[in-house]
Amino acid sequence: LFNNALLIPLPELRERLGELPTDKPVLVHCAGGYRSAAGASIIEAAHPGVQVLDLGEAIAEFTPVSA
Repeated sequence: LFNNALLIPLPELRERLGELPTDKPVLVHCAGGYRSAAGASIIEAAHPGVQVLDLGEAIAEFTPVSA
């Protein structure tokens, strides 16, 4: 769905924070919204200068734009 996306399940996020880019915004999402909100909070606490975008349950309505 997203080019160059990292799939990091919430239970693994804290140990894999070093894999996240810190030079561009980070988008998080999940099917229901709870996990993405929790993930966004974890990322914001670990990387205060990084813009974190929480797509939450809106992922169900997301349509990628074709290039």
